[in-house]
Amino acid sequence: MDRLPGPNIPLRKLYYRFGRARAYEKFKEEFVSEEKWKETRPLAFAICLLGTMVFPQGPNYTIHPSVIMVTHAIFYGVDYRLATKYYTLAPMILADIYRALDKCQNGERFFQGCNLILQWWMMRHLIKAHNPEEPDPLRRSDQLAGHDWWMYHNHCNKTGGLKFWYPRLQGLREENVQWSIECLRVTKQMVIRAQKVPYLIFAGLRGTRPYAPGRVLRQLGGKQEIPQTADMKKFATDHEDGRISYVEDIRRTWKTRRVLGEPVPNRFRPECSKEYKEWLKKSLAGTIEPGPNVPHIIADVGAKHQIRLHQLQEKFDRNELEHQRRHSEDAKAITQLKQELQRARQCISELDDNMEQQIQSVERFRHQEGARLARDHLWANRYAMWEEVSIAKRTRLGESSGGA
Repeated sequence: MDRLPGPNIPLRKLYYRFGRARAYEKFKEEFVSEEKWKETRPLAFAICLLGTMVFPQGPNYTIHPSVIMVTHAIFYGVDYRLATKYYTLAPMILADIYRALDKCQNGERFFQGCNLILQWWMMRHLIKAHNPEEPDPLRRSDQLAGHDWWMYHNHCNKTGGLKFWYPRLQGLREENVQWSIECLRVTKQMVIRAQKVPYLIFAGLRGTRPYAPGRVLRQLGGKQEIPQTADMKKFATDHEDGRISYVEDIRRTWKTRRVLGEPVPNRFRPECSKEYKEWLKKSLAGTIEPGPNVPHIIADVGAKHQIRLHQLQEKFDRNELEHQRRHSEDAKAITQLKQELQRARQCISELDDNMEQQIQSVERFRHQEGARLARDHLWANRYAMWEEVSIAKRTRLGESSGGA
């Protein structure tokens, strides 16, 4: 594999060497032995899974080389001070999801994060669950309900797409949010902040992102109070040449981490203080209030984004109403014009029939001089009428082709 061009690894290269049952016979010169090849196959499968579904690199199905080190650490651990330690991928996955959301907000087309986990989070939180209950302690802690069963149980349209989600997100209210999901195991040891700052820093595969759990304590089973605010934007970075920025800050925040403490009695009935509701209203209105232990007002990047989103939503709603009003007026005008055109056609048809009848009646007296003159006059009028209709049609066709 060291002979492959470019920094990324094509998925098909790993599949050809490890995915097929008889791949060893074709590529055996690249491996030490068949036993080593069989031992490496699960690792290669995990690399492909993480590299395409959890940490996708791009639409051409290539795998970031750092995924190999991450997968190796999951399988074999990390040697640290004469001991082997195993770490969770959750902070890395969240950091890449937040980074991908930032990139898409700035116009990036490809979502370079785990969109399956983001979709799962939206479905579990933004649709109210039917009679949520605490998980059974006798069941496996990592067992989740099937996707189809959950969609049916909560009356969701699996194929609705934008038509299903847009009205729900547009009319979303606090009471319609499932703040704490059933499969979450709430404990006192949930980390929510560092000692001196109200946030944590996640190091992802491609960059770092700050995270402030204190703003969403109801998701963790806690009571929501006024969160402490801080300027976190400098920690939203991308790795340069594989180097992680603010390494010491990341270590310091995690070494001085603080936990949630005692959760609320019933986490499915979230609690929040009146002070928090007032603070949130002022924040969304553009007036950022300082949180506790903050001596002065600090710019809240998250709240600014919410305010901007609220303003854009209002502008979009106004434009949508204006568009609907104009569309309705145009539809009425078109209907009226069609009716007038239909009446004009009917009138011309009746006039043509009337003139035809008059010509037929004059034909009976064709030997008389006055009848011949009247017949010629009627035919001249009929031809003149047809010519006017033909000119009108050519004019309309010319205008249509010119507008196109």
